[in-house]
Amino acid sequence: MGLIIGVAGMAFLLRTMWTHRDEMKDSFSQLTWSSLVGSVLFAFMAMSYFGWMWGRLLLRRGYKVPRAQLVSWYYTGQLGKYVPGGIWAVVGRAEMAVRGGVPRADAYSVTGLSMFTTYSAAALCASLGSLMSWEQPIIGAALALSLLVGLSVYAAAPLRQRFMILLRKVTSGTNELTSPRDMIALTIVQVPAWIMISLSTSIAAHAFGADIGILHMFFVSSLSWLIGFLVIGAPGGLGVREAIFTGLLSTSVGTSTALSLAIASRMIFVTVDFLGALVFNVIARKLKPTVSEVPTQ
Repeated sequence: MGLIIGVAGMAFLLRTMWTHRDEMKDSFSQLTWSSLVGSVLFAFMAMSYFGWMWGRLLLRRGYKVPRAQLVSWYYTGQLGKYVPGGIWAVVGRAEMAVRGGVPRADAYSVTGLSMFTTYSAAALCASLGSLMSWEQPIIGAALALSLLVGLSVYAAAPLRQRFMILLRKVTSGTNELTSPRDMIALTIVQVPAWIMISLSTSIAAHAFGADIGILHMFFVSSLSWLIGFLVIGAPGGLGVREAIFTGLLSTSVGTSTALSLAIASRMIFVTVDFLGALVFNVIARKLKPTVSEVPTQ
């Protein structure tokens, strides 16, 4: 189903690009390298922040790994999201940690927790952006309600214990679930990255001459990334993220400008993913080899 949705999203994009090809050509002709420097910088900061927050979860387990090494594992593993299937971003990041000496159970549980809190933060940011800008407030209210219900269910100890029993049937190496209070804290600390993603996209929008409020962009960028992630099967949410982004902004700035911005933003973040993997792997190679240590009980 995810693959079908992804293909449908790509078909929508290609059809829209063909229909608005002349207008999009005019939009892209306005871009200059200097106008995109700020956008690339904020995108790089956002993805590196995500990488560091994932690494901090490993450090909390007692492993000693240089910071640059942690972020290099993150960026390299992130490249797996461009492989169809959706699961490869998780596998890639976790397996990079396993190669570095982290036990597989910890590597996968930390990666799962990281991705869950990352996209819970995306839902929170989309809700806040929607309600504060009063753009699609029904969506914002629905997201807020979903987060509250999900947290209430998670806070119920009997339900959390049943969920652990189900997880252990899948893998015997499953660790204990984090506390509800810790889950909230881990979600909130991911918010700055989504702010930086919004700023990156806002700067790109300004380069296209589009006037989009920062709170409106906060809502649109967070929601489009969230839905792109949830549609398993579309590599990196390709097609889905752009379709949602274009649909939400087309009434404000026009379809051709919205689609041009969606494509430019995708190109920026793909570039950052590969650039981050290159830069941090070079830095990590210059460090002395460090084997992660198993925490003492």
